[in-house]
Amino acid sequence: PSPLPDTFSLFAPLAHAALDFGAMKAETAKRRYTVRQRKHQGNLRFSPLAPLRGRQSFAGVVILLHLFRWAMRIFDDDDIEVLADDGLIELDGDSWRFRSDVVREVAYQTLTKLVRAQRHAGTASVMVHSPTIPFDQVAHHAASAAELVAEIGPVPGVAPNITEQAVLLLRDAARRSIDVGAFNQARRHATRALDLGVHDDALARELLLLRAQAETERRLTEQARADALDALEAALAAGDRRHEAMSRRLLGILHQRDGDLPAARAELGASVDIFRELGDDIELAASLRERGFAEVFGGSLEDAEWLLGEAEGLSKRLG
Repeated sequence: PSPLPDTFSLFAPLAHAALDFGAMKAETAKRRYTVRQRKHQGNLRFSPLAPLRGRQSFAGVVILLHLFRWAMRIFDDDDIEVLADDGLIELDGDSWRFRSDVVREVAYQTLTKLVRAQRHAGTASVMVHSPTIPFDQVAHHAASAAELVAEIGPVPGVAPNITEQAVLLLRDAARRSIDVGAFNQARRHATRALDLGVHDDALARELLLLRAQAETERRLTEQARADALDALEAALAAGDRRHEAMSRRLLGILHQRDGDLPAARAELGASVDIFRELGDDIELAASLRERGFAEVFGGSLEDAEWLLGEAEGLSKRLG
């Protein structure tokens, strides 16, 4: 490719190559790409497999940056020195880092929407194969590509089903966030997936339930109730007993928090009955537990002991 006209346009693709890496946590976020190790060769041109040969110590983000640089632009050592001299990056021995997140973001804004979509899709396709990359970052890049495609239409090099891929990745990211107690993050993932447009009714219901669960945990009562009611209505229309029971469990929890014990008993009891009927012991244990807690906080302690005892027994049996 021909040289870019100025320092900042030279920096833009490099900045986007590591888009969001600066925000990553733990060791992955701290890894830096070596830019001078190949100086004796006079040029940093390489094949996409070159970083993997004889460099077993490279992993995760380091390999990804090698691949991004190869795919996007040829840089030589003089270019890197110019970027450092102009204050866009910092060099530290054999490594570089961005001088600031602001510079990286401004550089990203210089890219066209078509190029952004291609970069985000390519980033996601590479990151998904690296176990060191946080899963929500993979989902973010896929969703960013899908959002851009929705705005500007089909993009060469971006999978036609990028939206479906992004929705599934966001669903999985929401599940994981709930598992680790990151409820705000789970809510954002579920909302983003729903905003992309979900054509599978069961998947749409699941996303509503994930968001309602996250909102329930964050005590966003009205939002949680709205999502749970929407999920319940959709589940009843589809005859989906499992989603119906999950919706009723969430509504029961909300009723209990509002101090409406009769309504809580009705919804939680229905959830317990459905999961018994379905033979889903994992979800049954969860509904029994919530039903027992409802009794603890205003009902019969004797009933609470029986319900919580059954839930505990199921949990022990399931391991």
